[in-house]
Amino acid sequence: MWVQSKTAKMAFMKSLFEIAKLIYPESARKRARFVFRTVVRGKKYIDEMQVVFELGKLKDAIAANPKQYEKIFRPYLFASLKLSDRMKYVKNHYEFIVQNWSKRLIDAVYVDRYFELAKMRFSDDAESSFSIILSREPSFANEGEIYIAVCDANGSRIFALNFNFTKSECGNGILIGCMQGPASDDARNVVKQLTKEMHGLRPHHLLTFALQQIAQVYKLCEVIAVTTAGHVYNATGRGERIKTDYDGFWEEASGNKINDNFYALPLIEERKSMEEIKSNKRAMYRRRFEMMDDISEQIRISLSTVNE
Repeated sequence: MWVQSKTAKMAFMKSLFEIAKLIYPESARKRARFVFRTVVRGKKYIDEMQVVFELGKLKDAIAANPKQYEKIFRPYLFASLKLSDRMKYVKNHYEFIVQNWSKRLIDAVYVDRYFELAKMRFSDDAESSFSIILSREPSFANEGEIYIAVCDANGSRIFALNFNFTKSECGNGILIGCMQGPASDDARNVVKQLTKEMHGLRPHHLLTFALQQIAQVYKLCEVIAVTTAGHVYNATGRGERIKTDYDGFWEEASGNKINDNFYALPLIEERKSMEEIKSNKRAMYRRRFEMMDDISEQIRISLSTVNE
């Protein structure tokens, strides 16, 4: 028994050093810190994550993103989340995509870096082409495992929402941990122009709508989003603080604040009837609704086709 225990410990340490080398190939100091943290605080959590990460569908995705193992030791997803709960949120997300995504879709997002859900074109000009994609960005991974974004014809992000697939008492859901606007100096004009092209629909409303369509495809029970106070950068002890008014965004999207950390967003888009809209704006709203219906259909087809 003692020999078996010793052998198991040696196998774990060997595996741990191999993981550390994948995460930090050029820094012995960081490898040592990761190993120390794991041995002292997180062995059982790394064990649990490894069981999920070594599933066949995920092997290439995790090989391309080995830092998935270390995120449980950092602030993650929303403020004041304990280490054990961080592990659960990471694990639940990956269990969901293993159960619901094909390897083709997983690799598109995690290895090839994006999967196109829908495309919009507002004129014959190539520059008027926009796309909605699923992707991931390692530098934002503590705010959500993947993101949904609207991008311009050059592939530059205009607006993005980072999120996780989650598990709760009601079933599976989506948790939005972050929103990001354009990084360009001309950000305000970029958003203004796209809003005009989309018949008055703002980019962040487009993306919450797109997430609602994903929720319907997978029969999810909730879409929740972090409050300003609940954002991971507002976690106790961090020097960084966010200035964006998340609460205002979610209230514009008909969200209801359920506690200090979260807003619950509608699962289905709440659409005005034509009778409720001023007569001089009905044509604009009609075009907007037609565009949204087309996007909804594209998302449904994209997700069903890639999983065939």
